[in-house]
Amino acid sequence: MRADVINRVVDVDDPAAVAMVAAVVREWEPRLEFYRPPADALLYEPDGTLYAVCLADTLTVQTGNRVRAVRKGDALVIPQAYAVDVEPAVDLIAFRHDGPPPDHFRERFIQVWGLDHLAAPPHDPARPGVAEVIPAADVRFRIPYAVIDVDSTETTEVPPSDDPRILLGLGGEPVVLLTEGSRPREIQLPPRGLTVLAPGANEYRLSGRGRAGLLVALSEVAHLGRRRGPGERPSPSPSPEYPPTAPTD
Repeated sequence: MRADVINRVVDVDDPAAVAMVAAVVREWEPRLEFYRPPADALLYEPDGTLYAVCLADTLTVQTGNRVRAVRKGDALVIPQAYAVDVEPAVDLIAFRHDGPPPDHFRERFIQVWGLDHLAAPPHDPARPGVAEVIPAADVRFRIPYAVIDVDSTETTEVPPSDDPRILLGLGGEPVVLLTEGSRPREIQLPPRGLTVLAPGANEYRLSGRGRAGLLVALSEVAHLGRRRGPGERPSPSPSPEYPPTAPTD
Protein backbone atom coordinates (compact mmCIF):
# COMPACT_ATOMS: atom_id res chain seq x y z
CA MET A 1 0.00 0.00 0.00
CA ARG A 2 1.19 3.52 -0.81
CA ALA A 3 3.34 4.94 1.99
CA ASP A 4 2.52 8.52 0.91
CA VAL A 5 -1.16 7.98 1.79
CA ILE A 6 -1.18 5.65 4.80
CA ASN A 7 -1.21 7.60 8.09
CA ARG A 8 -1.02 10.92 6.21
CA VAL A 9 -3.76 13.56 6.51
CA VAL A 10 -5.27 14.85 3.26
CA ASP A 11 -8.02 17.37 2.52
CA VAL A 12 -11.38 16.00 1.34
CA ASP A 13 -11.67 19.05 -0.92
CA ASP A 14 -8.40 18.25 -2.74
CA PRO A 15 -9.32 16.08 -5.78
CA ALA A 16 -5.75 14.85 -6.26
CA ALA A 17 -5.51 13.73 -2.62
CA VAL A 18 -8.89 11.98 -2.76
CA ALA A 19 -7.74 10.23 -5.95
CA MET A 20 -4.68 8.89 -4.10
CA VAL A 21 -6.90 7.51 -1.35
CA ALA A 22 -9.19 6.01 -4.00
CA ALA A 23 -6.19 4.24 -5.57
CA VAL A 24 -5.31 2.65 -2.21
CA VAL A 25 -8.90 1.44 -1.75
CA ARG A 26 -9.10 0.10 -5.30
CA GLU A 27 -5.78 -1.74 -4.88
CA TRP A 28 -7.13 -3.35 -1.72
CA GLU A 29 -10.61 -4.19 -3.06
CA PRO A 30 -11.48 -3.62 -6.75
CA ARG A 31 -15.23 -3.81 -6.03
CA LEU A 32 -15.04 -0.62 -3.95
CA GLU A 33 -14.58 2.90 -5.28
CA PHE A 34 -13.86 5.79 -2.92
CA TYR A 35 -14.76 9.23 -4.22
CA ARG A 36 -16.10 12.71 -3.54
CA PRO A 37 -19.30 13.49 -5.50
CA PRO A 38 -19.33 16.91 -7.22
CA ALA A 39 -21.20 19.68 -5.39
CA ASP A 40 -23.76 20.01 -8.19
CA ALA A 41 -24.27 16.27 -8.70
CA LEU A 42 -27.53 14.40 -8.80
CA LEU A 43 -26.86 11.37 -6.61
CA TYR A 44 -27.37 8.52 -9.03
CA GLU A 45 -25.27 5.36 -9.26
CA PRO A 46 -26.14 3.19 -12.27
CA ASP A 47 -23.61 0.51 -11.39
CA GLY A 48 -23.63 0.05 -7.63
CA THR A 49 -24.81 0.90 -4.13
CA LEU A 50 -23.68 4.25 -2.71
CA TYR A 51 -22.51 4.55 0.90
CA ALA A 52 -22.03 8.22 1.84
CA VAL A 53 -21.25 10.32 4.93
CA CYS A 54 -22.53 13.88 5.23
CA LEU A 55 -19.82 16.53 5.68
CA ALA A 56 -22.09 19.60 5.80
CA ASP A 57 -23.74 20.84 8.98
CA THR A 58 -27.08 20.03 7.36
CA LEU A 59 -28.41 18.96 3.96
CA THR A 60 -31.81 18.02 2.65
CA VAL A 61 -32.30 15.00 0.41
CA GLN A 62 -35.44 14.45 -1.63
CA THR A 63 -36.67 11.10 -2.91
CA GLY A 64 -40.01 11.39 -4.66
CA ASN A 65 -42.24 13.33 -2.26
CA ARG A 66 -40.15 12.56 0.82
CA VAL A 67 -37.73 15.23 2.09
CA ARG A 68 -35.26 14.37 4.84
CA ALA A 69 -32.85 16.47 6.89
CA VAL A 70 -29.36 14.97 6.96
CA ARG A 71 -26.75 16.21 9.42
CA LYS A 72 -23.00 16.06 9.66
CA GLY A 73 -21.83 12.51 10.33
CA ASP A 74 -25.07 10.87 9.17
CA ALA A 75 -24.83 8.00 6.68
CA LEU A 76 -26.85 7.52 3.50
CA VAL A 77 -27.13 4.20 1.67
CA ILE A 78 -28.65 4.69 -1.78
CA PRO A 79 -29.84 1.87 -4.06
CA GLN A 80 -28.47 1.36 -7.53
CA ALA A 81 -30.14 3.42 -10.29
CA TYR A 82 -32.09 5.55 -7.80
CA ALA A 83 -31.89 9.34 -8.19
CA VAL A 84 -31.63 11.59 -5.12
CA ASP A 85 -31.72 15.40 -5.13
CA VAL A 86 -29.57 17.18 -2.54
CA GLU A 87 -29.91 20.81 -1.42
CA PRO A 88 -28.24 23.28 -1.18
CA ALA A 89 -25.23 21.36 -2.57
CA VAL A 90 -23.81 17.86 -2.36
CA ASP A 91 -21.23 17.69 0.44
CA LEU A 92 -20.48 14.01 0.98
CA ILE A 93 -17.64 11.52 0.99
CA ALA A 94 -18.62 8.16 -0.43
CA PHE A 95 -17.93 4.57 -1.37
CA ARG A 96 -19.50 2.86 -4.35
CA HIS A 97 -19.88 -0.93 -4.15
CA ASP A 98 -20.53 -2.76 -7.41
CA GLY A 99 -21.47 -6.08 -5.79
CA PRO A 100 -24.78 -7.38 -4.44
CA PRO A 101 -26.94 -4.69 -2.76
CA PRO A 102 -28.25 -4.90 0.83
CA ASP A 103 -30.78 -7.69 1.16
CA HIS A 104 -33.65 -5.34 2.05
CA PHE A 105 -33.18 -3.16 -1.05
CA ARG A 106 -36.14 -4.74 -2.79
CA GLU A 107 -38.73 -3.08 -4.99
CA ARG A 108 -41.17 -2.51 -2.13
CA PHE A 109 -38.51 -0.97 0.09
CA ILE A 110 -37.40 1.39 -2.66
CA GLN A 111 -41.00 2.40 -3.44
CA VAL A 112 -41.76 3.19 0.22
CA TRP A 113 -38.45 4.41 1.66
CA GLY A 114 -36.20 5.10 -1.32
CA LEU A 115 -32.94 4.94 0.65
CA ASP A 116 -31.56 4.26 4.10
CA HIS A 117 -30.75 7.30 6.26
CA LEU A 118 -28.78 6.21 9.32
CA ALA A 119 -28.39 9.11 11.73
CA ALA A 120 -25.28 9.57 13.86
CA PRO A 121 -25.93 10.30 17.54
CA PRO A 122 -25.51 13.93 18.63
CA HIS A 123 -21.94 14.87 19.46
CA ASP A 124 -21.49 14.87 23.24
CA PRO A 125 -17.93 15.63 24.46
CA ALA A 126 -18.97 14.56 27.95
CA ARG A 127 -19.56 11.01 26.70
CA PRO A 128 -16.52 10.01 24.65
CA GLY A 129 -16.38 6.68 22.87
CA VAL A 130 -17.33 4.81 19.73
CA ALA A 131 -20.92 4.80 18.44
CA GLU A 132 -21.75 2.52 15.50
CA VAL A 133 -23.93 4.07 12.81
CA ILE A 134 -23.69 1.13 10.40
CA PRO A 135 -22.77 -1.67 12.83
CA ALA A 136 -20.17 -4.19 11.72
CA ALA A 137 -22.57 -6.94 12.83
CA ASP A 138 -25.30 -5.73 10.45
CA VAL A 139 -24.25 -7.87 7.51
CA ARG A 140 -26.81 -6.34 5.13
CA PHE A 141 -24.50 -3.37 4.65
CA ARG A 142 -21.14 -3.44 2.90
CA ILE A 143 -19.31 -0.58 4.68
CA PRO A 144 -19.25 -0.52 8.50
CA TYR A 145 -19.28 3.05 9.82
CA ALA A 146 -18.94 4.56 13.30
CA VAL A 147 -18.39 7.95 14.89
CA ILE A 148 -15.79 8.45 17.61
CA ASP A 149 -16.14 11.26 20.15
CA VAL A 150 -13.14 12.32 22.21
CA ASP A 151 -12.53 14.88 24.92
CA SER A 152 -9.34 16.18 26.45
CA THR A 153 -9.34 13.94 29.52
CA GLU A 154 -8.78 10.48 28.03
CA THR A 155 -7.95 8.60 24.85
CA THR A 156 -10.30 6.37 22.87
CA GLU A 157 -9.16 3.27 21.00
CA VAL A 158 -9.91 3.12 17.28
CA PRO A 159 -11.46 -0.32 16.64
CA PRO A 160 -8.83 -2.59 15.03
CA SER A 161 -9.31 -4.10 11.59
CA ASP A 162 -7.60 -6.38 9.10
CA ASP A 163 -8.84 -4.00 6.38
CA PRO A 164 -7.94 -0.36 5.69
CA ARG A 165 -9.97 2.26 7.56
CA ILE A 166 -10.78 5.82 6.52
CA LEU A 167 -10.69 8.20 9.49
CA LEU A 168 -12.56 11.42 8.74
CA GLY A 169 -12.47 14.69 10.70
CA LEU A 170 -16.05 15.72 11.57
CA GLY A 171 -15.39 18.49 14.10
CA GLY A 172 -12.87 19.84 16.56
CA GLU A 173 -9.30 18.64 16.15
CA PRO A 174 -8.84 15.08 17.36
CA VAL A 175 -5.29 13.79 17.52
CA VAL A 176 -4.51 10.32 16.18
CA LEU A 177 -1.98 8.53 18.39
CA LEU A 178 -0.18 5.82 16.43
CA THR A 179 2.18 3.22 17.85
CA GLU A 180 4.54 1.89 15.16
CA GLY A 181 6.70 -0.64 16.95
CA SER A 182 8.11 1.27 19.93
CA ARG A 183 7.81 4.71 18.29
CA PRO A 184 4.66 6.71 19.06
CA ARG A 185 3.47 9.33 16.57
CA GLU A 186 0.79 12.02 16.63
CA ILE A 187 -1.33 12.99 13.63
CA GLN A 188 -3.61 16.05 13.83
CA LEU A 189 -6.99 15.43 12.18
CA PRO A 190 -8.68 18.75 11.30
CA PRO A 191 -12.29 19.10 10.15
CA ARG A 192 -12.63 17.83 6.56
CA GLY A 193 -9.31 16.04 6.82
CA LEU A 194 -9.00 12.31 6.35
CA THR A 195 -6.36 9.66 6.69
CA VAL A 196 -6.09 6.00 5.77
CA LEU A 197 -5.24 3.77 8.73
CA ALA A 198 -3.20 0.72 7.81
CA PRO A 199 -4.73 -2.73 8.29
CA GLY A 200 -3.20 -5.08 10.79
CA ALA A 201 -1.61 -4.83 14.19
CA ASN A 202 -0.80 -1.11 14.49
CA GLU A 203 -2.60 0.44 17.46
CA TYR A 204 -4.46 3.73 16.95
CA ARG A 205 -6.04 5.90 19.62
CA LEU A 206 -7.74 9.30 19.52
CA SER A 207 -7.16 12.12 21.97
CA GLY A 208 -7.85 15.86 22.00
CA ARG A 209 -11.40 17.09 21.57
CA GLY A 210 -13.79 16.56 18.70
CA ARG A 211 -15.42 13.92 16.51
CA ALA A 212 -14.14 11.59 13.79
CA GLY A 213 -15.90 9.21 11.44
CA LEU A 214 -14.53 5.72 10.81
CA LEU A 215 -15.32 3.84 7.59
CA VAL A 216 -13.96 0.33 7.03
CA ALA A 217 -13.04 -0.68 3.46
CA LEU A 218 -13.81 -4.37 3.89
CA SER A 219 -12.46 -6.73 1.29
CA GLU A 220 -15.10 -8.77 -0.53
CA VAL A 221 -13.72 -11.93 1.09
CA ALA A 222 -14.07 -10.41 4.57
CA HIS A 223 -17.61 -9.25 3.84
CA LEU A 224 -18.69 -12.68 2.58
CA GLY A 225 -17.06 -14.28 5.62
CA ARG A 226 -19.03 -12.18 8.09
CA ARG A 227 -22.27 -12.88 6.19
CA ARG A 228 -21.65 -16.59 6.68
CA GLY A 229 -20.69 -16.22 10.33
CA PRO A 230 -22.78 -18.06 12.96
CA GLY A 231 -25.34 -16.25 15.03
CA GLU A 232 -25.60 -13.06 12.98
CA ARG A 233 -28.95 -11.30 13.13
CA PRO A 234 -29.78 -8.20 11.05
CA SER A 235 -30.44 -5.01 12.98
CA PRO A 236 -34.03 -3.71 13.03
CA SER A 237 -34.77 -1.86 9.80
CA PRO A 238 -37.49 0.55 8.66
CA SER A 239 -37.91 -1.69 5.62
CA PRO A 240 -41.42 -3.14 5.19
CA GLU A 241 -39.66 -6.33 4.11
CA TYR A 242 -37.77 -6.63 7.41
CA PRO A 243 -40.03 -5.56 10.31
CA PRO A 244 -38.34 -5.70 13.73
CA THR A 245 -38.75 -9.04 15.47
CA ALA A 246 -38.82 -9.87 19.15
CA PRO A 247 -35.61 -11.48 20.44
CA THR A 248 -35.80 -15.22 20.98
CA ASP A 249 -33.22 -15.44 23.76
